[in-house]
Amino acid sequence: MMKMMKKLLVAALFAVLFPCFCGAQAKIVTKKLKISDFTTKTTKVVLTGNELFDIPYKEEVSRRWRVSPFEFCTREEYSSMKTNPEYYFLVPMEGQFKKEKEPGLCFLVLEKGGVEDSNDPNNEALVVVQVPYASVGQTSGRETVLIPAVLDIVQDYTLRAMTSDLAGYTGLSVYAKRMGKDWDKDIIIASTDLCTTLNPGCGIEARDEDEVDETFMSGQEKMLVGFAIGPLNPEKGSYCYKMVISADIHELYYFDKHKVSDKNPVGFLDSDIKIISATKKIR
Repeated sequence: MMKMMKKLLVAALFAVLFPCFCGAQAKIVTKKLKISDFTTKTTKVVLTGNELFDIPYKEEVSRRWRVSPFEFCTREEYSSMKTNPEYYFLVPMEGQFKKEKEPGLCFLVLEKGGVEDSNDPNNEALVVVQVPYASVGQTSGRETVLIPAVLDIVQDYTLRAMTSDLAGYTGLSVYAKRMGKDWDKDIIIASTDLCTTLNPGCGIEARDEDEVDETFMSGQEKMLVGFAIGPLNPEKGSYCYKMVISADIHELYYFDKHKVSDKNPVGFLDSDIKIISATKKIR
Protein backbone atom coordinates (compact mmCIF):
# COMPACT_ATOMS: atom_id res chain seq x y z
CA MET A 1 0.00 0.00 0.00
CA MET A 2 2.79 2.41 0.92
CA LYS A 3 4.56 1.67 -2.36
CA MET A 4 1.36 2.42 -4.25
CA MET A 5 0.96 5.72 -2.37
CA LYS A 6 4.54 6.71 -3.19
CA LYS A 7 3.97 5.95 -6.87
CA LEU A 8 0.78 8.01 -6.89
CA LEU A 9 2.57 10.87 -5.11
CA VAL A 10 5.42 10.84 -7.63
CA ALA A 11 2.94 10.73 -10.49
CA ALA A 12 0.98 13.66 -9.08
CA LEU A 13 4.13 15.67 -8.47
CA PHE A 14 5.31 15.00 -12.03
CA ALA A 15 1.90 16.07 -13.39
CA VAL A 16 2.14 19.36 -11.50
CA LEU A 17 5.76 20.13 -12.36
CA PHE A 18 5.83 18.94 -15.97
CA PRO A 19 4.06 22.05 -17.35
CA CYS A 20 6.55 24.20 -15.44
CA PHE A 21 9.49 22.40 -17.00
CA CYS A 22 7.88 22.74 -20.41
CA GLY A 23 7.32 26.41 -19.81
CA ALA A 24 10.93 26.90 -18.79
CA GLN A 25 12.13 25.07 -21.87
CA ALA A 26 9.85 27.12 -24.11
CA LYS A 27 11.68 30.28 -23.04
CA ILE A 28 15.01 28.93 -24.27
CA VAL A 29 15.30 29.90 -27.94
CA THR A 30 18.55 28.57 -29.36
CA LYS A 31 20.45 29.95 -32.33
CA LYS A 32 19.22 27.03 -34.42
CA LEU A 33 15.62 28.05 -33.75
CA LYS A 34 16.31 31.75 -34.22
CA ILE A 35 17.62 31.20 -37.75
CA SER A 36 15.22 28.41 -38.72
CA ASP A 37 13.46 30.83 -41.09
CA PHE A 38 16.62 31.83 -42.93
CA THR A 39 15.88 30.03 -46.20
CA THR A 40 12.37 31.48 -46.42
CA LYS A 41 13.19 35.11 -45.55
CA THR A 42 14.71 37.59 -47.99
CA THR A 43 18.41 38.35 -47.53
CA LYS A 44 19.25 41.97 -48.23
CA VAL A 45 22.70 42.10 -49.81
CA VAL A 46 24.23 45.40 -48.75
CA LEU A 47 26.45 47.27 -51.20
CA THR A 48 29.37 49.41 -50.08
CA GLY A 49 29.06 52.31 -52.49
CA ASN A 50 32.53 51.53 -53.87
CA GLU A 51 32.01 50.36 -57.44
CA LEU A 52 35.43 48.69 -57.63
CA PHE A 53 34.19 46.30 -54.96
CA ASP A 54 30.44 46.32 -55.63
CA ILE A 55 30.52 45.37 -59.32
CA PRO A 56 32.37 42.02 -58.90
CA TYR A 57 30.59 41.49 -55.56
CA LYS A 58 27.15 41.76 -57.19
CA GLU A 59 28.23 39.39 -59.96
CA GLU A 60 29.42 36.76 -57.50
CA VAL A 61 26.33 37.05 -55.29
CA SER A 62 24.05 36.72 -58.34
CA ARG A 63 26.02 33.66 -59.43
CA ARG A 64 26.49 31.95 -56.09
CA TRP A 65 23.73 32.86 -53.62
CA ARG A 66 21.46 29.82 -53.65
CA VAL A 67 20.02 29.35 -50.15
CA SER A 68 17.46 32.16 -49.84
CA PRO A 69 15.72 34.89 -51.85
CA PHE A 70 17.91 37.98 -52.05
CA GLU A 71 17.78 41.64 -53.03
CA PHE A 72 20.52 44.24 -53.24
CA CYS A 73 20.27 47.37 -51.13
CA THR A 74 22.29 50.48 -50.27
CA ARG A 75 23.93 51.31 -46.95
CA GLU A 76 21.21 53.87 -46.31
CA GLU A 77 18.47 51.30 -46.89
CA TYR A 78 20.28 48.87 -44.60
CA SER A 79 20.42 51.49 -41.83
CA SER A 80 16.67 52.03 -42.03
CA MET A 81 15.76 48.32 -42.26
CA LYS A 82 18.26 46.53 -40.02
CA THR A 83 15.88 46.37 -37.03
CA ASN A 84 13.27 44.51 -39.13
CA PRO A 85 13.24 40.79 -38.17
CA GLU A 86 11.64 39.94 -41.52
CA TYR A 87 15.02 40.29 -43.22
CA TYR A 88 18.51 38.88 -43.07
CA PHE A 89 21.39 41.11 -44.13
CA LEU A 90 24.66 40.23 -45.84
CA VAL A 91 26.95 43.12 -45.00
CA PRO A 92 30.58 43.87 -45.93
CA MET A 93 31.88 45.80 -42.95
CA GLU A 94 35.06 46.88 -41.24
CA GLY A 95 35.80 45.20 -37.92
CA GLN A 96 37.60 46.76 -34.98
CA PHE A 97 38.82 44.75 -32.02
CA LYS A 98 38.50 46.08 -28.51
CA LYS A 99 42.04 47.42 -28.08
CA GLU A 100 42.49 48.66 -31.65
CA LYS A 101 42.33 52.38 -32.33
CA GLU A 102 40.83 51.85 -35.77
CA PRO A 103 39.42 48.96 -37.86
CA GLY A 104 42.01 46.70 -39.46
CA LEU A 105 40.03 43.96 -41.21
CA CYS A 106 37.06 43.64 -43.57
CA PHE A 107 34.44 40.98 -42.80
CA LEU A 108 31.45 39.66 -44.69
CA VAL A 109 28.75 39.43 -42.02
CA LEU A 110 25.42 37.63 -42.17
CA GLU A 111 23.03 38.94 -39.56
CA LYS A 112 19.36 38.62 -38.77
CA GLY A 113 17.46 41.88 -38.52
CA GLY A 114 16.13 42.93 -35.14
CA VAL A 115 16.71 45.03 -32.06
CA GLU A 116 19.82 44.50 -29.96
CA ASP A 117 19.19 43.22 -26.41
CA SER A 118 15.51 42.71 -27.16
CA ASN A 119 13.45 40.82 -24.59
CA ASP A 120 11.62 39.16 -27.45
CA PRO A 121 13.85 36.44 -28.99
CA ASN A 122 11.85 36.67 -32.22
CA ASN A 123 12.75 40.35 -32.54
CA GLU A 124 16.37 40.19 -31.41
CA ALA A 125 19.24 41.11 -33.74
CA LEU A 126 21.65 38.24 -34.29
CA VAL A 127 25.02 37.86 -35.99
CA VAL A 128 24.87 34.46 -37.71
CA VAL A 129 28.45 34.34 -39.00
CA GLN A 130 31.27 36.67 -40.00
CA VAL A 131 34.17 35.77 -42.25
CA PRO A 132 37.24 37.96 -42.87
CA TYR A 133 38.17 38.60 -46.49
CA ALA A 134 40.64 41.52 -46.63
CA SER A 135 42.67 44.12 -44.80
CA VAL A 136 41.12 47.57 -44.52
CA GLY A 137 42.63 49.70 -47.28
CA GLN A 138 43.79 46.70 -49.30
CA THR A 139 43.97 47.60 -52.98
CA SER A 140 45.85 44.63 -54.43
CA GLY A 141 42.62 43.04 -55.66
CA ARG A 142 43.18 39.93 -53.54
CA GLU A 143 39.92 40.63 -51.74
CA THR A 144 38.03 39.76 -54.94
CA VAL A 145 39.89 36.44 -55.04
CA LEU A 146 38.43 35.42 -51.68
CA ILE A 147 34.87 36.80 -51.95
CA PRO A 148 33.48 33.84 -54.00
CA ALA A 149 34.79 31.38 -51.40
CA VAL A 150 33.55 33.51 -48.50
CA LEU A 151 30.05 33.58 -50.00
CA ASP A 152 30.04 29.78 -50.24
CA ILE A 153 31.37 29.38 -46.70
CA VAL A 154 28.73 31.74 -45.27
CA GLN A 155 25.95 29.77 -46.94
CA ASP A 156 27.25 26.32 -46.03
CA TYR A 157 27.93 27.28 -42.42
CA THR A 158 24.49 28.84 -41.99
CA LEU A 159 22.72 25.78 -43.36
CA ARG A 160 24.64 23.64 -40.87
CA ALA A 161 23.85 26.02 -38.00
CA MET A 162 20.15 25.70 -38.88
CA THR A 163 20.28 22.00 -38.03
CA SER A 164 22.93 21.93 -35.31
CA ASP A 165 23.30 24.12 -32.23
CA LEU A 166 26.84 22.75 -31.89
CA ALA A 167 27.76 24.28 -35.26
CA GLY A 168 25.88 27.46 -34.44
CA TYR A 169 27.59 28.16 -31.14
CA THR A 170 31.09 26.77 -31.70
CA GLY A 171 31.67 28.87 -34.83
CA LEU A 172 33.95 28.48 -37.80
CA SER A 173 36.93 27.00 -35.99
CA VAL A 174 35.05 23.80 -35.16
CA TYR A 175 33.00 23.84 -38.36
CA ALA A 176 36.27 23.85 -40.32
CA LYS A 177 37.60 20.63 -38.78
CA ARG A 178 38.05 18.83 -42.09
CA MET A 179 41.75 18.19 -41.60
CA GLY A 180 42.42 14.47 -41.81
CA LYS A 181 40.14 13.75 -44.74
CA ASP A 182 40.74 13.98 -48.48
CA TRP A 183 44.50 13.98 -48.11
CA ASP A 184 45.04 13.23 -51.74
CA LYS A 185 44.91 17.04 -52.00
CA ASP A 186 47.97 19.27 -52.12
CA ILE A 187 48.29 22.42 -50.01
CA ILE A 188 49.84 25.67 -51.23
CA ILE A 189 50.33 28.95 -49.38
CA ALA A 190 51.75 32.20 -50.71
CA SER A 191 55.23 32.85 -49.37
CA THR A 192 53.99 36.31 -48.31
CA ASP A 193 51.44 34.58 -46.03
CA LEU A 194 54.08 32.57 -44.16
CA CYS A 195 55.88 33.60 -40.98
CA THR A 196 57.95 30.45 -40.86
CA THR A 197 60.12 28.31 -43.09
CA LEU A 198 58.47 25.18 -44.43
CA ASN A 199 60.35 21.98 -43.75
CA PRO A 200 60.68 19.44 -46.58
CA GLY A 201 58.07 16.73 -46.20
CA CYS A 202 55.59 18.85 -44.26
CA GLY A 203 53.03 18.43 -47.04
CA ILE A 204 52.71 22.16 -47.71
CA GLU A 205 54.31 24.11 -50.54
CA ALA A 206 55.14 27.83 -50.64
CA ARG A 207 54.50 29.59 -53.93
CA ASP A 208 54.36 33.07 -55.41
CA GLU A 209 51.23 35.02 -54.39
CA ASP A 210 50.02 35.54 -57.96
CA GLU A 211 50.40 31.85 -58.73
CA VAL A 212 48.46 30.92 -55.58
CA ASP A 213 45.64 33.31 -56.45
CA GLU A 214 45.44 32.07 -60.04
CA THR A 215 45.31 28.47 -58.86
CA PHE A 216 42.54 29.29 -56.43
CA MET A 217 40.48 31.26 -58.95
CA SER A 218 40.81 28.47 -61.51
CA GLY A 219 39.04 26.10 -59.11
CA GLN A 220 41.72 23.46 -59.45
CA GLU A 221 40.61 20.09 -58.12
CA LYS A 222 42.46 18.35 -55.27
CA MET A 223 44.04 21.60 -54.19
CA LEU A 224 43.84 23.35 -50.81
CA VAL A 225 44.94 26.97 -50.55
CA GLY A 226 45.96 28.87 -47.43
CA PHE A 227 45.20 32.55 -46.85
CA ALA A 228 46.38 34.78 -44.01
CA ILE A 229 44.37 37.96 -43.40
CA GLY A 230 45.72 40.61 -41.08
CA PRO A 231 45.74 44.42 -40.87
CA LEU A 232 48.14 46.37 -43.07
CA ASN A 233 49.33 48.29 -40.01
CA PRO A 234 48.93 46.00 -36.98
CA GLU A 235 48.61 47.61 -33.59
CA LYS A 236 48.06 46.45 -30.04
CA GLY A 237 44.99 44.23 -29.99
CA SER A 238 45.06 43.36 -33.70
CA TYR A 239 44.37 39.82 -34.87
CA CYS A 240 45.38 37.73 -37.88
CA TYR A 241 43.10 35.06 -39.33
CA LYS A 242 44.32 31.94 -41.13
CA MET A 243 42.16 29.85 -43.45
CA VAL A 244 42.72 26.80 -45.64
CA ILE A 245 40.07 26.42 -48.35
CA SER A 246 39.56 23.93 -51.15
CA ALA A 247 39.95 25.63 -54.53
CA ASP A 248 37.19 23.70 -56.28
CA ILE A 249 34.13 23.73 -53.99
CA HIS A 250 35.34 26.14 -51.29
CA GLU A 251 35.18 23.85 -48.29
CA LEU A 252 36.80 25.39 -45.22
CA TYR A 253 39.45 23.00 -43.88
CA TYR A 254 41.20 25.18 -41.32
CA PHE A 255 40.24 28.38 -39.53
CA ASP A 256 42.12 30.03 -36.68
CA LYS A 257 43.33 33.41 -35.48
CA HIS A 258 46.10 34.77 -33.31
CA LYS A 259 46.87 38.09 -31.67
CA VAL A 260 49.49 39.95 -33.69
CA SER A 261 52.76 40.82 -31.95
CA ASP A 262 56.45 41.14 -32.71
CA LYS A 263 56.82 37.44 -31.92
CA ASN A 264 53.70 36.44 -33.87
CA PRO A 265 53.32 38.69 -36.94
CA VAL A 266 50.65 38.48 -39.64
CA GLY A 267 50.75 35.13 -41.44
CA PHE A 268 50.74 31.39 -40.82
CA LEU A 269 52.79 30.66 -37.73
CA ASP A 270 54.96 27.63 -37.10
CA SER A 271 52.19 26.32 -34.82
CA ASP A 272 49.65 26.48 -37.68
CA ILE A 273 51.96 24.59 -40.02
CA LYS A 274 52.62 21.91 -37.39
CA ILE A 275 48.88 21.36 -36.84
CA ILE A 276 48.14 21.13 -40.56
CA SER A 277 51.16 18.98 -41.31
CA ALA A 278 50.63 16.63 -38.35
CA THR A 279 47.01 16.04 -39.31
CA LYS A 280 47.99 15.26 -42.87
CA LYS A 281 50.56 12.73 -41.70
CA ILE A 282 47.83 10.83 -39.82
CA ARG A 283 46.64 9.63 -43.20
